[in-house]
Amino acid sequence: MKIEQAKNMYSKTAAELQAVIAGALEQLLQRKVNYDYSLSDEPAGIETASKESYPTVCISFVTGSPEKNVTSIFLLPVEFVLQFYAWMISDEPAEELTEDHFEGMKEAVDQIFGQIKMAVADDQASFVLDNMNIFLAENAEQVTEVFPEGEALRSTINFGYEETSFTIVHFTWLNGMEDSVMEANEGEEAQMNQEPVEVQPASFGSLGEGSSGGNGSTRNIDVLMDVDLEVTVELDRKTMLVAELLKLGKGSIVELEKSAGEPLDIYVNGRKFAEGEVVVIDDKFGIRITQLLSPKERVKTLG
Repeated sequence: MKIEQAKNMYSKTAAELQAVIAGALEQLLQRKVNYDYSLSDEPAGIETASKESYPTVCISFVTGSPEKNVTSIFLLPVEFVLQFYAWMISDEPAEELTEDHFEGMKEAVDQIFGQIKMAVADDQASFVLDNMNIFLAENAEQVTEVFPEGEALRSTINFGYEETSFTIVHFTWLNGMEDSVMEANEGEEAQMNQEPVEVQPASFGSLGEGSSGGNGSTRNIDVLMDVDLEVTVELDRKTMLVAELLKLGKGSIVELEKSAGEPLDIYVNGRKFAEGEVVVIDDKFGIRITQLLSPKERVKTLG
């Protein structure tokens, strides 16, 4: 694919997804961040990567089908990852990277692509995420080991909040996209040749307004109040052999690892939410919440 075609496709996709990505980032970080990108005019390769700053956190993944896919490699400054994760868990940045930071970044990418798949019609599975790999690259050789063959696009993403700013490098390889580019160009050409159609803007009520037509200053979340969530209380778990399972009968006792008096785990839709203790209310079991997980611990349970 010619570099100009690839740049046009990249720019078009980035423009279409900008609002969705900005919304996903705001939900993740509980703040409105600013970001913009710029594309290099020249194709990039291994030599280009060798000139980047190291050490860096490398995130690589593939999206799309085997026939038409996009390979992405992001190079993130270590300071950016520390700050990003701190924003996610509402804490101060750590001094060094830990496994929690890599898990947090993986969850962030998963959530962003989840928002994209919900917001964009994706009949061609263009935004299906696969083969994600996150690691700390101490030097250029460790990054170029995961570089695919062929020319890539190189873009820089400027990411900031208030006085804090970072620069992220993004390498992109487009595979089997020539037909898609030609179809898109033909479609745009056909639209330009069509006679203009009179279009009237649709008018919708604001979700932020109450039934009495308020000013919308208070967010109305009543539309979510009837959503069902499954709450599960787990006593403990145990792994057993099939032979041991077959020996069980009426009156058999299965010994668990958890000690008496330890808190029970409370899950909401399969994700750990809190811990609690058993109580009896009118001859029925209940659970009293003794501890809610901190934001950091909730991040660990995601994915």
